[in-house]
Amino acid sequence: MRTTTTLLFTFIFAAAFGQNSETTALSTDTTTTALAASTTLDSAALWALDDRLAKLDAEHVFRTAAQIKVIDTVHPLPLTDSIFEHYMAELDQRTPFEMTYNPTVRKYIERYLKHGTARLSRMMAHGQYYFPMFEEHLDKYDMPLELKYLAVVESALNPKARSYVGATGLWQFMYSTGKMYDLKVNSYVDDRNDPLKSTEAACQYMLKMYDVFEDWNLVLAWSLAFGGHLCQCGNLKCGHS
Repeated sequence: MRTTTTLLFTFIFAAAFGQNSETTALSTDTTTTALAASTTLDSAALWALDDRLAKLDAEHVFRTAAQIKVIDTVHPLPLTDSIFEHYMAELDQRTPFEMTYNPTVRKYIERYLKHGTARLSRMMAHGQYYFPMFEEHLDKYDMPLELKYLAVVESALNPKARSYVGATGLWQFMYSTGKMYDLKVNSYVDDRNDPLKSTEAACQYMLKMYDVFEDWNLVLAWSLAFGGHLCQCGNLKCGHS
């Protein structure tokens, strides 16, 4: 009887423990499956979120691009006299030089804007390098900073420029004039091609002309008309030039 009872309890406990093991295993399997499913759902959600963000970014780019005005590079805006007169009047208020708009000025403006855009772009790029140095020298002698643009007209900001008559450098000094302002010129060295030395000489040259004319407009006109031609004695009034 006791043996039977023992066997019965053994069977009950075995059955109970076996059921708990199966339940535990089932619970573990269920948890693992749920976690795997959760991980799978999270990954899919992240991919969906990435796709949605990419789509929003693309829509934002297209929307922004659609709001930007298209620049017509084939048919340029008309260059009317009223536009030129307006900007020339503004410049005239901010400079000691006389800014007058006339047909000759218009011709040169159109020359740069219509037919010389590549050259103008190059000069603007070179101006970022040379203009600060020009302005430093001009300011040192209390000269109008607008004189820096004289080098644009003279040489198109090319330090190696040389004219058919022999004027050389950014400021187009002739041989004799360069010698008068301590610019060394020989078979190996030509200081007229040195931006720093030639700019210092150009300032001295224009100051000398200002002592004579006492008007910066006349100084500019003389520089453009005679381009560094001085009498060997260095006197503009001597009548030998």
